[in-house]
Amino acid sequence: MREEEIIEFLRNCLAKKNEGVLVDIGDDAAVVKLGGEKIVLTCDTLEEGVHFLRDYFPLYFLGWKGMAVSISDIYAMGGEPLYSLVSLGVVEESGVEEIFRGVKEFSSQFKVKVVGGNLVRSDRWWIEVFSLGRVEKPILRSGAKIGDLIVITGYPGEASAGRKVLEEGRSGYSELKERFLKPFPRKEILEIKKEFSLTSLIDVSDGVGRDLYRILKESEKGAKIFPDELPISRNLKDFAGEKAFHYFWSGGEDYELIFTVKRGVNLPSYWKELPLAIIGEITGDVGVIKSGEQILEPAGYDHFK
Repeated sequence: MREEEIIEFLRNCLAKKNEGVLVDIGDDAAVVKLGGEKIVLTCDTLEEGVHFLRDYFPLYFLGWKGMAVSISDIYAMGGEPLYSLVSLGVVEESGVEEIFRGVKEFSSQFKVKVVGGNLVRSDRWWIEVFSLGRVEKPILRSGAKIGDLIVITGYPGEASAGRKVLEEGRSGYSELKERFLKPFPRKEILEIKKEFSLTSLIDVSDGVGRDLYRILKESEKGAKIFPDELPISRNLKDFAGEKAFHYFWSGGEDYELIFTVKRGVNLPSYWKELPLAIIGEITGDVGVIKSGEQILEPAGYDHFK
């Protein structure tokens, strides 16, 4: 079974209607009613040998990135992160301090309180972060409408290119390496959503193609891509050449955001220092992504492929 098939199985197996559950399996995070508030819940795991190799991955970045991938899911619901629990698989006690230096620096910069967790002896390093936030009105994957514009933040593809550079032990390309090792979740979305009416939202963890397709699947829509508007950075082009689009479309681990807005919105090309690019529009051709006459496959990372 592939990842999407497993998720669909779990939705059918576990998802039950409950008036206290507003969003369950199938979005970036769950949303529940609790004490008069809407609470966002999510968890993520990074494991040595699956998501990184110790050869090129200092443990400080395991702490930072473990927090980042979890908090990104809360931003991808339009939520404000508040608290995290951090569980850690420990190979050597001497590495714990360095991991939690990364956790502490991230939590300080993003104003998230780490309030507990768990430690266990392990034969490989791993981190799991459970995070909680709050949201007034969650922005779901399922809200895209025909004619909406598709917007993406930053420069997707750089993180997966950075991973390739690290795996090959190549010198240079420091900015690409940094994008893989130390992603910055896009907290700017909390300001953007106040200025513009977002109809759908997702973070880019598994590649632009795969994550855009998830919006289309949940919204029962299609997409037309504007190939000349794709934000493929000069750093990525210098590294990948003709393969730059491959990294952009299917690379993953950027933790940028894809969102949709109604046509006619006067969207700036930058929000403060964050680049914004309109890369396409929503169509009624359900499940189909087109660039001109070419049909693009929803390629990207699959944990079980």
